Formats: sequence, C-alpha cells, structure tokens
Amino acid sequence: MVDNDTEDHLVVFDRQAKGNTPPVWKLHTPHGAFGIAVDEQREELILTIQHSNAVVGFPKTARNDDPPSWLLQGDRTQLADPHGVALDSKTNLLFVSNLGSTATPRTDGEGYIQYNRTKFKPGNKAFWPLDPDQILPGSGRTLPASITVYDESARGDAAPLRVISGPRTQLN
Repeated sequence: MVDNDTEDHLVVFDRQAKGNTPPVWKLHTPHGAFGIAVDEQREELILTIQHSNAVVGFPKTARNDDPPSWLLQGDRTQLADPHGVALDSKTNLLFVSNLGSTATPRTDGEGYIQYNRTKFKPGNKAFWPLDPDQILPGSGRTLPASITVYDESARGDAAPLRVISGPRTQLN
C-alpha cells in the first residue's frame, strides 16, 4: 500500500495479515506517491508521484531509504498530476493516467533538473523527483485529463509514444 499524502512510505503486509499488525517491510517514497504497478520481468516497483509529475522505478528488493533506480519527469513527458499506472509486459508499454495539473521543473540551463542543489541525469545512482517547490514560478497550468503511453524503458524527460485525450475519450 502507498500512503500518498499521510506518510511517505510503501508498506507491505504478510499475505495472511489481519487486525492490528505491523508491515513486513516498508520503503520510503517521494511525497505524493499514488499509483503502483509491478514489473515482474524486471523485478521493479513502478510508482506515480502525483505532486511532482513523475514516475519512479524501485527495485523490488528496495527497503527503507533505498533510492529509486530510475525517474521519468519533465515537460516533454506530459505527466500532469499522474495517478494510475499500468504496465503491459507483452507490449512493453507503460500507461499513466493524468488529471492535468502541472508546472515546469527548474533546470540549470544545461538540461539538468535541479533538486536540493544536486544534479540528476540518467546514469546517476539516485533518481529522486523534484519537490513541488522546485518549479519555475508562474509555470503552473492545467492540461486536459489524459493517458500518456510510454515505452517501458522511457527515462528522464522522455516524450510519450502517444497520448489519449480529448472530449470523445470521456476522461475528466
């Protein structure tokens, strides 16, 4: 279970758990973690990060304060208040449902996203999404609700392969 706005943890309980029982293990997640999918082939946990307009991947073995192993975040991703996430392992596609609220993350002019004065680009060991306070002032906007579709290996500020959106979709 992902705690979203109350705690910043993913908690896992024993299959037979009931009543007032502690989790078997927990993982610290970025604030606003919302949706979760599991990639059994790659042995990853995939989480949407609502407030930071991001998707992160953790190894299934991650525990406590282990960092994500990859990040999908930035204007090109068209992530906008992502909630649900689904993985089609037969077609290697990742589907993310977006409610529409977004803003532009700060960069240092060289394409590096700034976070706590640390630079992150694919290849770094830690991929932690920007906090909502690390956005360009005045860049907030509301996009139509959508489903963004990515190749399962999309990372960084990767554009979706396609976007499902518009009045005929009945997404709202």
